[in-house]
Amino acid sequence: MKELAAIEKPDPGRKPQTQLAAARAWPKCPAQVKGEPMQMAGLPYKPTGFLVDIDLSGSVLSYTFLSGTTYYIAQSFLIYGTSTTTFQPGCVIKYGADAWLLFGCPVAFPPKGQVMPVLTSRDDDLFGSMIPGSTHNPYYSARPALWVYYGGQPQTLISNIRIRWAKKGIEYDAYSGVEVVHNLSDTLFQNCLTNVYADMPDGELYLNNVTYCIATMTLAGSYGYLSGSMTKDCGPFHLVANYTGLKQEEFGSHPPDTMGAVGPSHFMVVLNGAVAAHAKYSGIRLSPTPTGLSEFFRVTVSDGPYAGTYPTFGAFDPRVVYDHGSQRWVATALDSGSRHALLAISKSTDPVGNGGPTWVEDNWTKYLVPFGPCRTDYDTLGLDSNGIYITVSSCDGILRIAALPKGPLIAGTAATVQSNFIIENSDNGQPTTHAALNFDPITIDDPVWFVTGLGTNLLYTRLKWVNGPNAAPQFLDSPWITLPVSSSFYNLLLGGIAAPQLGGGVVLLQHQSDRIMMSMTREIGGTQFVWICRQIGVNRFGNNDDGQADRSAVEWFKIQTTPTVSIATSDRIYDGATTNPKFYYMPSLMVNKNGDMVMGFSGSSVNDYIGAYYTGRLNNGTSPIAPILYVPGKDWFWNLGGLNWGDYSYTSLDPDGLTIWTIQLYSETRYSSSLPNAWGTAIGAVTPF
Repeated sequence: MKELAAIEKPDPGRKPQTQLAAARAWPKCPAQVKGEPMQMAGLPYKPTGFLVDIDLSGSVLSYTFLSGTTYYIAQSFLIYGTSTTTFQPGCVIKYGADAWLLFGCPVAFPPKGQVMPVLTSRDDDLFGSMIPGSTHNPYYSARPALWVYYGGQPQTLISNIRIRWAKKGIEYDAYSGVEVVHNLSDTLFQNCLTNVYADMPDGELYLNNVTYCIATMTLAGSYGYLSGSMTKDCGPFHLVANYTGLKQEEFGSHPPDTMGAVGPSHFMVVLNGAVAAHAKYSGIRLSPTPTGLSEFFRVTVSDGPYAGTYPTFGAFDPRVVYDHGSQRWVATALDSGSRHALLAISKSTDPVGNGGPTWVEDNWTKYLVPFGPCRTDYDTLGLDSNGIYITVSSCDGILRIAALPKGPLIAGTAATVQSNFIIENSDNGQPTTHAALNFDPITIDDPVWFVTGLGTNLLYTRLKWVNGPNAAPQFLDSPWITLPVSSSFYNLLLGGIAAPQLGGGVVLLQHQSDRIMMSMTREIGGTQFVWICRQIGVNRFGNNDDGQADRSAVEWFKIQTTPTVSIATSDRIYDGATTNPKFYYMPSLMVNKNGDMVMGFSGSSVNDYIGAYYTGRLNNGTSPIAPILYVPGKDWFWNLGGLNWGDYSYTSLDPDGLTIWTIQLYSETRYSSSLPNAWGTAIGAVTPF
């Protein structure tokens, strides 16, 4: 071969190395390469689209694979030049049968902890956009997915990448007498016939933190020196992003009421005291440091009975969701002065825009939702295609729900004061009633589910927009319907339960008791389910049948809604150790488009500082053996006279429909002798294996 244009798709009967260089000569100069234009798909990219974003073929001098974009290589794509080719976090490359991507140039991959690029089969619909003609049943495709062709680069580094369903994952080529050094680190191979193939008799290969699941051969071919090995790891979940967000040291508020959600490009953190917008893959903060919660929700009503500026005293109990349907951010909080609710909705998918001191005013529309004057507390937020639902508990024991038609709010045409759709229900005054979050497309005839629980009962009702979006919806179930469940630690509420931590002291948990922490619905296989989770108390056998709970645990339920309402399955996550068990608390959960559930929470013991954990269950029933610690605690947390560990945490769904993100508290390094209680927020993203 004299020129790069002579490179052809590999012949199954010949060695790739001999095909690439039958003349035993490497390309002399990258400048000889003539770049060819890319073939572009006919439709623009949509995060939830069903067509590939960009088709690749031919050759170029360098390339950047963009975050959130799906690329398709039907046969071959060659990158050979002196400029760096970049794989951005979260990009997806799919391959046709025997297709390959070859590079002989510098390459850059995302740092460890950012979302891995995924290289996979055309028929793998789990990642990225669907390729036209996909069979939906992935089989071995690429040969190889990455072909490292030595052309003047004496050393290469491939890191933080996931390769699936390849005949060959990575192939290294170099000639006898050519001493190249290849480093492969933090890489995951899944369902590959051969993970790595080497044809470099005098080359060196260094493996560091390389894992795989299902491979006919992990390493084949020839190499002069090998360091390290591959470790088998079949999940069922894999951490693809992990960084810390706001910390108590920045603004001193406690408890933070941990809340944050993911969107197309951002992760929004909304806590008691502060708000921040991060680049979701890198964790880089894009908003001013930090913006106060009251400043974020500030709204002025110019006239009428509610004229004034809110919050009148301060905002607390924040919530935030990215709505996949409208592609807008929705956030709520309560005003501790007026006791009304505050509602903020973004003007686009970008919650921060160009940043700067006016980033909130430039990118958000604010509303006032009157609930007072009776003291309100513990607002919850749900939404679906029809409405936005805010619930509050009130001092008179009446549950109040603001069921707001979503269309005008998203369009920005709604009145600043939203007082026309407040529904009262005296059947249930529980403080943690949740409208189930629903990302599935529905019609005006579909109800929204409301769930709560206390002690040995779960309770539910449904609201339906029976008179269309211009009139308040009506309850379909009154009184609420009961689903009996096994005993929790409700009966220990007065006595309290506390979680120990390394270094002494306790984290008090009785404030939350066994409240429902989160609720969402999802249609899987034609059946709608409601998932909920809560914190409970158990003994070492995982129950409280004897009323002697001595450790906290987290529990989830999957409730089937048709043909009858019943608990389809549930599980308790607890430590069964006889002595010094781990305590798990403050859970939240989310379910992806495949029915895979991930739950995040905090945990500690007498031997562990308070850390951030996750667990889950695939739709097929597979679960991790034990909870997974993704950010460990750093120091003893002093709870300053009995303050609790907050009111809730949050777990959210990426707009890709697959990746699940969670934000949890962990104990940070103490920064002051007078204020030694220090927490931090840990943000992690998880995909099914």
